[in-house]
Amino acid sequence: MATSIDSHQQSTKLCSRCAVFQLVDTPLDGIFANPENQEQETDLGWEVERAPDVLYQVFDGSDCESCAFFKRILFWWDIEDKPPTISSETTIRLSLHHVFGPDNANGYGLRAIRIKLRHDGQEDIHLDCPVTAVADDDTATLLGLQPPLSHISEETTFIPDRLIEVGPDQLRLVLTEDMVNPDLEIPHYIALTYCWGPEPHASKQLKTTSLNLSQHLQTIPESLLPQVIQDSVALARALSIPFLWVDALCILQDVSTDWDSQCAVMERIYGNAYVTVAAAASLNCEQGYLQKTDRVIIPLNPRPSNNASLVFAVYSPLYKASVGEELVISPWLERGWTFQERITATRLLMFSRRNIHFKCPSFSESMGRDQDTYDADFRMLSRDKLIPNDKLRTYQEWDETISQLNPDRAHFTRETDLLPSVAGLAALFQKQLDDEYLAGLWKNNLHRGLYWTLMGIDEISYEALLQRLESPFPYLAPSWSWASLRRYLWFDMNHPTLIADCRPEYTDLVPAITPRGSTEFGEVSHGALEMMAKVYVGTRRIVYRKVYPPFSSPQDAVRLDGEYFAHIRTDCTVEDFFATSEFPELVAPISFLLIGSTIRRNSDANYFSSRHSDSSLTLGDDHEASFSHASSDSESASAQEWTSEEIEDPANRTAYGLLIHPTGNPDEYYRVGTFLSKPFRSGGLSFFNNLKPRRVRLI
Repeated sequence: MATSIDSHQQSTKLCSRCAVFQLVDTPLDGIFANPENQEQETDLGWEVERAPDVLYQVFDGSDCESCAFFKRILFWWDIEDKPPTISSETTIRLSLHHVFGPDNANGYGLRAIRIKLRHDGQEDIHLDCPVTAVADDDTATLLGLQPPLSHISEETTFIPDRLIEVGPDQLRLVLTEDMVNPDLEIPHYIALTYCWGPEPHASKQLKTTSLNLSQHLQTIPESLLPQVIQDSVALARALSIPFLWVDALCILQDVSTDWDSQCAVMERIYGNAYVTVAAAASLNCEQGYLQKTDRVIIPLNPRPSNNASLVFAVYSPLYKASVGEELVISPWLERGWTFQERITATRLLMFSRRNIHFKCPSFSESMGRDQDTYDADFRMLSRDKLIPNDKLRTYQEWDETISQLNPDRAHFTRETDLLPSVAGLAALFQKQLDDEYLAGLWKNNLHRGLYWTLMGIDEISYEALLQRLESPFPYLAPSWSWASLRRYLWFDMNHPTLIADCRPEYTDLVPAITPRGSTEFGEVSHGALEMMAKVYVGTRRIVYRKVYPPFSSPQDAVRLDGEYFAHIRTDCTVEDFFATSEFPELVAPISFLLIGSTIRRNSDANYFSSRHSDSSLTLGDDHEASFSHASSDSESASAQEWTSEEIEDPANRTAYGLLIHPTGNPDEYYRVGTFLSKPFRSGGLSFFNNLKPRRVRLI
């Protein structure tokens, strides 16, 4: 469908050769009479021959914006997508075509401008540049939002403390405390998630403070807003949504207590928004997201009866990129604060560089593409899994959600913002769990939550780790919290074959967390755990061995007196704990703190093997106890059924816990890694039977 040209949409300057796009002389009667609604292609009579390396140069020689547009397309095709079978000696014939075809929304019509490449009798290469209508206001383009879905938040009375009222000609901040009326529907609002950007961009944007609050309650000068917020105002007007929430304007930026209280309800702010808008294309607040730069606007004149000029937008072939393809290069996805904002939203509208994407917990859809139920980019919060009477599942949902955070990639202006950036999530989960929040973990789930392991290969040395533990600057969290290390991590005890039978092996737990602000969900200045637990003090009898199990990644294991004892995962370079010799003995002051035990419901004989002689000293057979979380559906279906007596028998239970390092104070330790000891040879819970529990303090 075409749109009449007006002062807002000026057509692209075209040279004489690009005028062929305008359909002035194209006979359309036969095309629209197509009875089968099949794709049809019309030749524009534009053809050249060139070598592939200089193909893009056919659009040189003028200041035509259309030529520059198609030159960019061919340039990137040459760099990124050109088949390796095309050599520099090949001659390519390039021609241009209009493509007509069906569309579910608008019927039969012009769908693309096609760049067709032919070479050496091979199959033609098509670079299709999608064509869409240009509305008088781009933001009024049909967004295809879905009807109400069941996952939308059930809260009907929540509204943020402050909202921006978006009038037709004026903006102002409103206090919403007087707007909540049980007899009236809560007004709709857009919540914006975007990147402030580095300095000087971040400091340039208009903010609400205690000094200008009264002024903003009267009016917010639209001309002073950064472009990303101006675009959001335009979007709110186009969608007839009367209110907008933006953190820079709706939180008092100079009042720490207001900041803390708003962080604690961030999940509710984004979870109850009518729609959350993500400025995924904006590198900083001064970059907008509505104005597309990778398109040309072309007047098309198929002899309209009213003599009005019609315009179409022609986009790059990447216009229909999927959300996963686009977000991989988006700084918005890597900004630390946007993690909570995007996964707690119930309806997310993402404006990326080339396309517009809609996502909810049930599916995602990109404009011009089919719906997709696969989370190729990120997983949104599954509120339906937060069931008060199924706390195990809720704990698991927390761990799986935090595992997405990847603090190594999450960029914060202040490093200490890591815990505050998930404060709203923590408040939501606490409401469901009725549990004590401990710097990213939960008191009643510590026997599982403490067993988090680092992923990836970004290791630091033992010396560097100790220095960080002894003199953390800035202090983020205690060493036993995942928030203490900016690394990608995983909670291993959440595996389906392990989680159900996990139980704590410590008693008398006493946590002590000192918050830095007014909320338990924000920054912390100190944290400690005291407990009665069994500790095996490592000696030179412990020897390190790299294990290479078949069809699996290499693993780190240790032997005790020549027999398998445990698998270990360290928070630093593992070899630094051991002597550099043929049989690397433990030389670092490392102890094994028993946290919990479990029993794997799996019939895999290699996991609980009794086929091997305890007297074997062959180092190579440690792989018989190799540690793997992989399990197929068939494996789960044939899971071993244990009797209650067998489940309680220490001889069958796997022991796990923390590798700890003394701080220098009596009975006080840092976490420096994890261990998992299977009931095989010297390993398993039975090993700890003869050890007496003692008081341990973790910081």
